[in-house]
Amino acid sequence: MLLPWKKFAYLKTQAELKKAQADEVARQKGWIIKKTFEDGRTIELKELDRKGKPVYVSTANLNAAKTVSTNKVWTRRRFGA
Repeated sequence: MLLPWKKFAYLKTQAELKKAQADEVARQKGWIIKKTFEDGRTIELKELDRKGKPVYVSTANLNAAKTVSTNKVWTRRRFGA
């Protein structure tokens, strides 16, 4: 059994490898790797599925966050307080 930090490192490495492989295929096929829309949403290629199709992740709906007052504690800076 892997220790928690070793398991994390293993999973992180696997995710990075999948992302690198997906990015390479995307470049070859002309797929979007990352895109930000006018409304602020962003999509990014995460990996390829078992059939070799792209799997994207997307940011959450910022308007929904505002309705629950998340915008009052979340800053636009990516890191830091």
